Amino acid sequence: MKRLVFAVFALLATLGIASALSANEAKDWRTDISINTQGTILVGNPAAPVKLAEYLSYTCPHCAHFTNESETDLVGTLVRDGKVQIEMHAATRDALDFAAAMLVRCVPHNALLSTHVALMESQEGLLYQAEMLPALKIRPDQLTLKDVRSMAENTDLSVFAKAAGMDDAAINRCYSDAALLNQVKAQTKKAWSIIKGTPSFAINDKPVTSLDWQELQPKLQQAGA
Repeated sequence: MKRLVFAVFALLATLGIASALSANEAKDWRTDISINTQGTILVGNPAAPVKLAEYLSYTCPHCAHFTNESETDLVGTLVRDGKVQIEMHAATRDALDFAAAMLVRCVPHNALLSTHVALMESQEGLLYQAEMLPALKIRPDQLTLKDVRSMAENTDLSVFAKAAGMDDAAINRCYSDAALLNQVKAQTKKAWSIIKGTPSFAINDKPVTSLDWQELQPKLQQAGA
């Protein structure tokens, strides 16, 4: 009987330790990704004390620099730990930019961040491929699906799509989605009514004058990150 009682207590103790370990295991909030009805990409803890709005363009060199500069500390630490939620707003400037912004909103959510980073890292090469394409000279508000699709077909965007797990049918659906194109257009129009350049940021709905991570990081800390 004593052996049975000891075994029960030992089991309960083990379960208690396991529960404590499970409770203390930190969630990786980088996996919490959604896209709202306006097309804003939300990455991180919805209850984070700091909300960072980022207005970005995939053909903006400063945006690419910021992504590379901030990835480890911002996404890899502050977002991961649930201290900051990023709100990514499209502030597109040309057909290539639109094609990239649409693609990021089409890839599976578990590949969204990696696709975003890869597109920024490959910005120079993509621009080189696109520079002679007629669609690059069309005003953003006048772009059609045909224009955006030509960017996808004549650059390496499909390579990024397939690396994210999309097949040809999924890529075609993405660039045949008129509602998505119009959503990105509407978000772009709203963004440029608020900002003067990219990247631009707001912390908890308050615009901040920071163009790089070194300037932005202390402001996030001051806000409670």
